[in-house]
Amino acid sequence: MPGVIKLPSQAAEQVVAPADTTSEQAMELFEAAVQGAKDKGFLPKNPMMGKMTQQEWIALHCRHAEMHFGLIERTD
Repeated sequence: MPGVIKLPSQAAEQVVAPADTTSEQAMELFEAAVQGAKDKGFLPKNPMMGKMTQQEWIALHCRHAEMHFGLIERTD
């Protein structure tokens, strides 16, 4: 998979938090996203990975989130 994908501005506005987002706000957004995924269920076909089982979908998204968490820097 490519390391960086440039989002169209409309998509970025919906999924990228403002730079001044606090850690607490970021966790609230993350928890809401996780709950939304639980409520809606998984999508059996991923645009990049093709058909996936629910277990594969969960593993992919956990690894994706792990990558993002690795980019967080504490500022306090």
